[in-house]
Amino acid sequence: RGIFEKREGISANFLDRMEQLNKTRKRIEKGSTLVYGEETRETHLAESLKISELVPKEIRFPALIHDVGKTGPLSADVETSKVVMALFAAMHKLEVDRSLLKELVKIIYPQAEDRERALILLKDIGVEVDKPLKDFYQMHVEWGRQIMEAEPALTGQEKYFALNHHRILRGLEVSALNQDGSIYQPRELDDYHATYLEICDYYQACISRRDNTHSKTIIELRKVFLPLVESSRQRMEMLGNIIDEIDKKGQSKPRKTR
Repeated sequence: RGIFEKREGISANFLDRMEQLNKTRKRIEKGSTLVYGEETRETHLAESLKISELVPKEIRFPALIHDVGKTGPLSADVETSKVVMALFAAMHKLEVDRSLLKELVKIIYPQAEDRERALILLKDIGVEVDKPLKDFYQMHVEWGRQIMEAEPALTGQEKYFALNHHRILRGLEVSALNQDGSIYQPRELDDYHATYLEICDYYQACISRRDNTHSKTIIELRKVFLPLVESSRQRMEMLGNIIDEIDKKGQSKPRKTR
């Protein structure tokens, strides 16, 4: 929370959201999933580079806030936000592109009373549980945009980097507003930095939630990302160089044991 409090003008609502999100993220990394105040143990890999250790210093702050949309829409209260975060924390249990949201709700809320309450809260924020899980997953980008645009202390460039962490993999390109309300126009190096953040985000998701090793995750990064840009030799080289840099950082980090 301290790093966010140092930014003058950041709202209490934003600080609270980031604090709750980081608590949930730590449980994921430790192998626990928060479900209505209880923890269920999972098996996860202990070795993991934090996203702040992966990205260049120019985008560390956007990297820290890029998932704020996983706390739910701007209108969400604390109870609703906990339900949304519980769903995102447990999403690794199912295939995102092949499952329905209601399947995940049933898994993490086995008790009928808790499940019904969660369904009511989700309905109140416009979430349809009969839709594909991937539709719910992608909502966090729009929710993040709502939350960030309500924060005048955030710059257009910071929001641009934070919001565009699914451009390549899911085609979700989002415009960001400058502090004067105009649309932020990406600069020369912005594509590189936004791409770097997206690849680091995928790296962290793989190594912390899929019981992967660093070397296996690097192989997966190449397998997943490079074919998506193979029509552009320049972008192929850029992505390849970014993955090489992440590989070097991962190899230099001391390994933890289970």
